[in-house]
Amino acid sequence: MAERYRYMVALQCMTYNHASYIEETLQGFAMQETSFPVVYLVVDDASTDGEQEFLKNWAEDHLQADNGRPLWEQVSYGSLAQARLKEKSQLNFVILLLKENHHQAGRHYQKLNYIAEWLNDSKYHAICEGDDFWISPEKLALQVDFLEKHPEYVMCHTDFDLTTGNYRNHKIYQSPDDYYFPQSILGDLGIGTLTTLYRADVYDRLPQLWRVNGWPMGDHPLWIELSHEGKIKFLRQVTARYRLLPDSASHGNLEKELCFLDAIKEVREYYARYYNVSMPPDGLSRRYFIDTMRAAFRHKNPVVAKQYKNLAKEKKMTSGKMWVYYYATVISPLGGFLRKFLKR
Repeated sequence: MAERYRYMVALQCMTYNHASYIEETLQGFAMQETSFPVVYLVVDDASTDGEQEFLKNWAEDHLQADNGRPLWEQVSYGSLAQARLKEKSQLNFVILLLKENHHQAGRHYQKLNYIAEWLNDSKYHAICEGDDFWISPEKLALQVDFLEKHPEYVMCHTDFDLTTGNYRNHKIYQSPDDYYFPQSILGDLGIGTLTTLYRADVYDRLPQLWRVNGWPMGDHPLWIELSHEGKIKFLRQVTARYRLLPDSASHGNLEKELCFLDAIKEVREYYARYYNVSMPPDGLSRRYFIDTMRAAFRHKNPVVAKQYKNLAKEKKMTSGKMWVYYYATVISPLGGFLRKFLKR
């Protein structure tokens, strides 16, 4: 590892009210077998479900501070622990328990400022939120080994499972030459955020336009900007498990899901203009109506399906796939058949 970096990997784990899940997340971090130093940056955004108490107890049981320092210290924005895992000294943890919820206060990205000193002292960055978890102890070693041997790649990611439904019921786009731009704008790459590892120096030179646009997601814009800078490698190993929660922005109630799809469409159109990418005349809109109709189908809402069907017809943006989801939503027997087919 280059001398200028203290850590080979810095992982950011943003968490809020994940008391029921955070133990599996921490276990996935602690199981990593590496020959290089790693720092896990766990930031709890003022949880109210007991997660902060769990993190305090977990730290007391599993972490050891250096040079006899107290494990916890008080900072202006909360409580901070810096320590090594007792069983593996190369695995370091920084756990920050915020006093005030920054997301609700519109200061989400300020949390990154609190952990900047560790992010800036690492060669690679990874992400895993507090409701997801890793299942392979070789996850980081596998990815670091690949990126160290292939400097032309800016990021790699792996396959993953889901915690509900069909474990394989997701699609990951694979480019034949590992160049994902401009497909990263045109379509869904299917990248599991919890499986990614990307170069910190490349990240630092990105425009990071998601910070100023107020979109409800930061990962999709990040993949677009990274793909513009170089190649991305998909490693087929299953290293992680993604938890589908009913209150998430992308998988919550139908209203939230439709708002999320509106934001995705806005992101794609924005980056197409920013990077001067020639788009199909109706490509983004046609895809949008497929996605919204699929959401209406999943939530079994024929009223919403009819609304978007009428809007798509008005804009002349219908498609065969959209009609399949529409009729499966408004005709119950057809919907039951399609659901059985999708679960296979």
